[in-house]
Amino acid sequence: LKRIIHVNNHGTEYWTRFSWFIELTRISGHVQVEISVALPERRCGTLDIRNHPSQGYKLAGHKTAVSSAHVNCSVMEGSMVLSLIQASNVTEADFPVFHHLREITGSLLIFHVRKLSTLSRIFPNLRIIGGQNLIQHFSLIIYQNEDLMDIGLSKLRLIRNGGVRVAENNKMCYSRYIDWKHLMAGPLNDILVDDAVEIGVGEGKILSCTDDCEVEDESKCRRVSHSRGEQLSCWNKNTCQEDCPYDRINGSVGPGCADSNGAKCHEQCVAGCTVPDDDKACYGCLHYNHDGACVEKCPAHLFTYLNRRCITEAECDAMSALRGGKDVYKPANGVCATICPEGLEEDPTNKKRCRKCAGECVRKCPGNITVDTMSKAMQLKHCSIIEGYLEVEMRVGMSTVAASQLTDVFGKITTIDGYFVVRLSPSFVNLHMFRSLTRITGRSLYRDKYAMSIFENSNLQKLFPPENRLVIDTGSVQFQNNRMLCYFRIKELMTKLGREHEMSEEDQSLSYYSNGDKAICE
Repeated sequence: LKRIIHVNNHGTEYWTRFSWFIELTRISGHVQVEISVALPERRCGTLDIRNHPSQGYKLAGHKTAVSSAHVNCSVMEGSMVLSLIQASNVTEADFPVFHHLREITGSLLIFHVRKLSTLSRIFPNLRIIGGQNLIQHFSLIIYQNEDLMDIGLSKLRLIRNGGVRVAENNKMCYSRYIDWKHLMAGPLNDILVDDAVEIGVGEGKILSCTDDCEVEDESKCRRVSHSRGEQLSCWNKNTCQEDCPYDRINGSVGPGCADSNGAKCHEQCVAGCTVPDDDKACYGCLHYNHDGACVEKCPAHLFTYLNRRCITEAECDAMSALRGGKDVYKPANGVCATICPEGLEEDPTNKKRCRKCAGECVRKCPGNITVDTMSKAMQLKHCSIIEGYLEVEMRVGMSTVAASQLTDVFGKITTIDGYFVVRLSPSFVNLHMFRSLTRITGRSLYRDKYAMSIFENSNLQKLFPPENRLVIDTGSVQFQNNRMLCYFRIKELMTKLGREHEMSEEDQSLSYYSNGDKAICE
């Protein structure tokens, strides 16, 4: 049986197919019929709730009420922010309930909110956090909420990308024994979690955080090991983190378990399903959603959008107005995005289209920026010329980022039209990620002197790849306090730059004493 329903989405129309799945099982001479309905997608954009639970903000800071479109939304193509709610007359009942919301493609931030004791009431069915947009390196941040006692996201099954930060919530319990690693699937997956008992803030307000919970069947719960032994992973005192053997398969994201009988979901599902082995019963898709079904690839005439669903060319053309931003979406090579794919450039006669580059594709990006998070770094992924200075300062959150990922981000940069600084980046062992960098103009100088300054990188051992042919137009070079970087490496680079005459033991810009003093050097 099939039926077609009409759904309103962001003020535009789309069609979602409902299908009925009938499973016939002969039990004791009887036929058992299990019927499931394909899950519809009611989509909405980013929601920023501030100052009061009913008060949202649109672009440019304009106030707006939290709409029914958001309350009834099942997939939020954007991020959710709940912040700065401090009024004394607010009650927990004032907070909206997003009963249908099962996926947030961006990040979830709960910050500085009073009168909220748990997230279980407002997000009872949230299963997926996508992490396509991060706050620093995190896709889930729960920070400084003085009344929050537990997280309570009992249906959460998958964090596609980004880490978890739970801190300074004075009454928080249960968060430290959630098996966060089991939920994470992306390259950025730092976990910084504390309970009130760990930071000592809860003393006098709560007796302790035992993190114990009572559930009907402990065999269905995940467990973690710690100093007290093995502990149930609990979201609150009555609900544990459910253990599904199909959430992970051979270390990769699995399809999850069916609500109906716990069996394995269809291979194109993630985060579970209503009934097993049905590509239209998935809570989320491993690859793409097309007409209500999870598919490995979009049909050839369609385009992937947000790396999660298939849309038409006309839908892509309308996306800029739909999302209310300045970015122009372009359908090209099977993808609907604001940036043209590799080998293509924006058509100067039509910003909604891409064309093949006449020669080498050159993409200019605004400079005068400090890259201190991976999400900021990702903005440079397709850039070849930085129009201004570039400072890189990756202090935290890089422990799980592979060198290949950094090369993907910085590897196309050929020119920095200003100065170049790398500082306080302990995860950097070399600068090979800047393999294509051939020119630093020095149009602007760091501290009015340096075109390139590399300092305070505690694990830096090598510089640019041997085949690199860097030229610095004007300005000096500085290397200081890179304690694993042998001085001969600096000398080799200065020779290639034709600047060996600038080196002397007295010159503190290229300090012989503060570079390589902790390394074994030739």
